[in-house]
Amino acid sequence: MNVKEYKVFRNVNKTTKDNNLIALDSKRLFDLSLLDDLNISDKEKDLIINDIKHIYNSNLTSFYGKIFDDFNACNGIAEYHKHRIFSEQGTHLYTIFELYSVKNYSKTCESIYDTFYDVKETILSSNYDAPLDDIEI
Repeated sequence: MNVKEYKVFRNVNKTTKDNNLIALDSKRLFDLSLLDDLNISDKEKDLIINDIKHIYNSNLTSFYGKIFDDFNACNGIAEYHKHRIFSEQGTHLYTIFELYSVKNYSKTCESIYDTFYDVKETILSSNYDAPLDDIEI
């Protein structure tokens, strides 16, 4: 089993900086490093990044989609692992959400009169497994 390791600290800002994470708020940090290896447009990557606001401990899957213009659209599924960080006293400090799987469907058409899109499927998964237990610092 291969679980991704993070440098974790009690301070959320230090953890964010040392691991190149995105802090949505003081309790949710996101590791979107898988997007660097994904061969999709920047508009589609921005759509995935903007959709992280819907990710919580109880909802680890993001369904996204957008029609960019009359000729381009995309939709897909982004899935996350959660790494919950606790203090020695047992209080929850924050959670790191690791993007581990993306299934993206880029759609294009040649004319506004076309009813069918040409679909390009892009699937990427990381080699990391979900953590079995929480991290205590």
